[in-house]
Amino acid sequence: MSSNDKNLEYDEQALDRYLESVIEQKTMSAEIRKKIFEAISVERERQINKWGLQLHDDSTWSLILGEEVGEVCKAIVDQLHTGKTSKTKEELTQEIVQVAAVAVAWLECHEMTK
Repeated sequence: MSSNDKNLEYDEQALDRYLESVIEQKTMSAEIRKKIFEAISVERERQINKWGLQLHDDSTWSLILGEEVGEVCKAIVDQLHTGKTSKTKEELTQEIVQVAAVAVAWLECHEMTK
């Protein structure tokens, strides 16, 4: 076996390991997305139960979404400036889910008012 053949064999093994890693990451990513989308759906149901069906204009939706994004930003800025976090990682995650759920609510409104 020549030196080139050994290098080729090594490259094929490295490629196989890389491809296995990519497939594993894609599978994990799909599972994570499923969990995230479920959390967003649960939050949407909570919002509907609390506020009812919301049909706002885009200006109002942008203010609602901005307020939710602001809560996430405030928690991060607090941590950067004080070194202390005002929210745990779980609480921050829940705030981000709320941001996503409001964005989904806005999209739902667009679909319902076409």
